[in-house]
Amino acid sequence: MLRKTYWALALVFIVTQGALSQDGEKLPPPAKLPATLNGPVPEGMGPISFEGTRPPVWVYADADYLLWWVNHNPAPILLTTAPNNGLNVNGLTGGILGEPGTIVRFTGRDLGYPSFSGFRARAGVHLGPDGFWSLEAAGFLLPRRSIDASFSGRGDGSPLLTIPFLDAATGSPSSLDINAQDAAFNPYLLGSIAFHSDIVIYGYEFNAVAHSIRTAERSFDLMFGFRAVYLQENLLINHTITPVNDANLTVQFPEAGLGVKNYFDVLAGSPVLIRDRFGTRNSFYGPQIGCRFSWAFDRFAADLTGKVAVGVTHQQASIDGSTSTAFARDPNTLAVVTNLTTPGGVFALRTNSGNFNQNQFTVVPEIGLNLKYAITHFLHLHVGYSGLYWSNVARPGAQIDTVINQKLVPTGALLPTNTNPTGAFIPGSEQGRPSFAFRDTAFWAHGLNFGVELHY
Repeated sequence: MLRKTYWALALVFIVTQGALSQDGEKLPPPAKLPATLNGPVPEGMGPISFEGTRPPVWVYADADYLLWWVNHNPAPILLTTAPNNGLNVNGLTGGILGEPGTIVRFTGRDLGYPSFSGFRARAGVHLGPDGFWSLEAAGFLLPRRSIDASFSGRGDGSPLLTIPFLDAATGSPSSLDINAQDAAFNPYLLGSIAFHSDIVIYGYEFNAVAHSIRTAERSFDLMFGFRAVYLQENLLINHTITPVNDANLTVQFPEAGLGVKNYFDVLAGSPVLIRDRFGTRNSFYGPQIGCRFSWAFDRFAADLTGKVAVGVTHQQASIDGSTSTAFARDPNTLAVVTNLTTPGGVFALRTNSGNFNQNQFTVVPEIGLNLKYAITHFLHLHVGYSGLYWSNVARPGAQIDTVINQKLVPTGALLPTNTNPTGAFIPGSEQGRPSFAFRDTAFWAHGLNFGVELHY
């Protein structure tokens, strides 16, 4: 009985093998799985699974489109107005800060830039067979962006447009008229004012990266290296004043503050062009440390990066101004002179004009969060958020000193009432304002990024 059972089992085995092999050929043995997925995939296994250890990567690169925002250019109140030509209980004092009816028309908050379109790129290479160390280089650029604003008065001298300041002689708020009427509401000065601000930010960095912790789902990297960041800005204030009648306006030539004899009466209808320019450049250099944590699940991954650089910011400021008119009359000889130009505007005068430099200790931290999707092991798409902070920078609007000695303003000493000049400016006996001193502020930029990442 036992012998018959053996023969039956043998017959079943032979029949089954024949059916599986179709033509009686022997089936190939199944492919042997590799010990890890780092090696070549045996033929016939299909696509690589995104679970488990990733294939080795030797070089990598990514590129991002940046949609960022920056904080506004800090600046004092630069333009005011008032209803009823500024007439209030104190007389024609509207437009002066603190007076009833004064309305602020333009200030630093109006120097806020729209969103920036920028670019960022990074490339790295792994060192050694285990890829524990890698070297990275990265850079970003927010191209030059500008904003412009202008305000104009009508032919009847309305609305009132004034530049507010603090009088260095009295310590009281005052203002210079751009567009105004007299006490009888007849046009006195006709004018307009325009503001221009522009900015560009860029930087680069080099880092050595230690891939300290690596598992199939998580990794933690430490990095250290060098970083440089640059910020350049300009603020221009251009305004035009045209007197309705002769002697409504004077200009000091060849230089403001010299006394009575160099005041020239601007002829009616001859515009006076006044320009103030404030420019700054900040250059940061310093060592950097940081870390990056990555968490992966199948085709999805999230990266969180934090870096901080500590170093020195070299600050540069450039200030200049000018005042010019086509036709004026010498009140002493009554002769008409043409094309007068004198240095100094309103906020940029001889007491604060020039080029200035200083170095400041600075901290520049940066954070970033990216959400990734792997199309293949070698091609990833990502979207994220990143932000950069700069602790000490010199920005042009912050360098404006609003304390002004009217004797030093080429068109200031006789405005707005055309009173007699008070004499020459006396250094040492009265304030030579505006003056220059670096005024530091913080800078930040942040926003969204959309990019592609390649691994090989």
